[in-house]
Amino acid sequence: MTHQLELTADYEATRAIGPWLKDALDALAAPQAERLGELELAVHELAINIIDHAYNEAERTTATYRIDLTRSDDCIRVDFIDDGRHFTPPAPRPEEPTVGGYGLMIVEQLATTVTYERVAAQNRWTLTFGP
Repeated sequence: MTHQLELTADYEATRAIGPWLKDALDALAAPQAERLGELELAVHELAINIIDHAYNEAERTTATYRIDLTRSDDCIRVDFIDDGRHFTPPAPRPEEPTVGGYGLMIVEQLATTVTYERVAAQNRWTLTFGP
C-alpha cells in the first residue's frame, strides 16, 4: 500500500508532512515509527530543497510535488516527484561556512540510501530507511 501526499511548492504546505508521515507509518505498522523525528527531518529537508531549487518564487503558488511512502519488508521508501527544473543542490563545504548544502547532508546521514534521477521532465528523489 502506498500513502501519497501532494503539496503546493511553498514552505507553509510543508507543515502537513509531520502528521501525514506519522499516520502513514502507523497505518503500515512500520518499525521506523520509533524514528519518526529522524524520518520527518529528512523528508522535510528534501521537500525544502525541492521548493528552493526546482521552482522559482513565481511558480511556487501553483506548482505541486508529490511524496509517496511505501513499506517493503522492513524498509520504508519515500519517493518525491516534481515537475520543476533539474537541480543539483550544492554540496556543503565544511571548511567554508555557507548557508546552503547542509540540508541534503543531513538527509544523507538519516536515510539508508538517497537517490536522484531526472526522468523526462520530472525530478525523482528516493529515500529508503532500514529497520
